[in-house]
This record gives sequence, C-alpha cells and structure tokens, in this order.
Amino acid sequence: MATTVMIYLGNDENSDGLLRLLEILLNSKKEPPEKLEIFKNEFDIVVTKEFERKVSQMCNISIGVREEGRQEGILNSITNLMENLDWSTEQAMKALGISDNEKPIYEDLIKESKATYDV
Repeated sequence: MATTVMIYLGNDENSDGLLRLLEILLNSKKEPPEKLEIFKNEFDIVVTKEFERKVSQMCNISIGVREEGRQEGILNSITNLMENLDWSTEQAMKALGISDNEKPIYEDLIKESKATYDV
C-alpha cells in the first residue's frame, strides 16, 4: 500500500525546520553554493563533497523538470495551431517565435507524438 504526502512549499523566509530545508533545496532561484551556505549556517549540516554533489543533482533535476514542462507547453501550442488553423509545422513554429536551434527538437517531438497516435 502506497501513501502519498503532499507538502505545500511557500516562501522560504517565513518557514522553519524541515519545511525551510525543503524550500531551500527545491528553490529554483538559489544557486547550489548559496543553498550549501544556508544548510551549513542554519542547519549545521556538514557539507561534504558527497553532499555538494547530491545538492547539485537535485538542482539539475528541478531545472530538467521545468524545461520539460516548458517544452510540453510549446509542443501543445504548435500542435494546436496546426490542428485548429490547419498550419504547417513551420508556420506554427514561426508564429510562436521558435528559434532555428529549437526547431529540430520540436519537429522530432511532433513526429514522436504522431507515431504514438498512429499506433
């Protein structure tokens, strides 16, 4: 049996204890060195190389999740323009201001989503 626990993380300045620690760890506005200083000074955590590595990994995970969400939103916008306005992929990406560097990424994602629906 699995249990799900949801924790509301608000403003890290107004919390304490475990919530403050989680808010600092998951805060996307603070860089890892700043987080490590807070852990050391406020929580008396011994900052080892292993701990630094783990904090850095957590920061990278949150960045990856945000980027994935951004890509998903843009992909939805492209496909909505294509379906609702009968635009080509190129027209939709141009209207959304997708950079030339990102176009191949979205073209691949669109091909993958079409292949999923064709199955």
